[in-house]
Amino acid sequence: MDSKTYIPQAIRTEAVPAQLNINEVAYHAVLEIAIAAAKLADQFKRRLYYPTPEKDVRLDREKMLDSLSTLHGLSGFLGGALNSGLDLNDRMSPDELTRMTADLPPEVRDFNLSKLNVRLNHAALGCFTESGELLEAVKAQYETGAIDKVNFGEEVGDIEWYQAIGFDETGVTEASCREKNIAKLRKRYPEKFNGLDATERDLAGERAILEGETSHLLASPANAAHLEASLAQAAAGQAVERKLIEG
Repeated sequence: MDSKTYIPQAIRTEAVPAQLNINEVAYHAVLEIAIAAAKLADQFKRRLYYPTPEKDVRLDREKMLDSLSTLHGLSGFLGGALNSGLDLNDRMSPDELTRMTADLPPEVRDFNLSKLNVRLNHAALGCFTESGELLEAVKAQYETGAIDKVNFGEEVGDIEWYQAIGFDETGVTEASCREKNIAKLRKRYPEKFNGLDATERDLAGERAILEGETSHLLASPANAAHLEASLAQAAAGQAVERKLIEG
């Protein structure tokens, strides 16, 4: 099923509340916790997959401690709120917000749900939570030695459902995301993956690619051949230098 067919079918079952109703301070804390957890996991991803002969990528102690500090502090804040009997299901009144301000962690002050894009929040939060379920499937494979392909496909499909909401809300297309992602990676890794290029990136150059038009690069016969040959070599566990041709 292509994107033009899938997205309308996906958003048919989307829930779009008129306004978000939750304790905004608690939700801001949850967002900060989720971001910190993702950054912590990213450190392990980099250590697991980035080391190459060019560079031994190692865990960044300071970044890990910073993420753990956020997780510890805001988890404690939420736990304290729950243990005190605070109901987190609804928005707080202006008076309640004022009374709580002095006791709030700096990370979660001044959060206004009215400024939050309802659909983008749904898309991002859903991708995060479904990715957690995907990790549960990986953990089950580690523990049992068996891959539940049905469950794996289900979780990937759920992530795509949430992505469809984001595509529909922003007008960004799946095809353009894929084209720009490949063009960005070709700039980052002119030959093949290596740890040095993975950690010492030209962020300004990559941003320029993401902001520009890339279809002319991928549509050229030379680059089509480049992609086909690269995929074949990747499948064979090989890699050679193939320069992206402008024009």
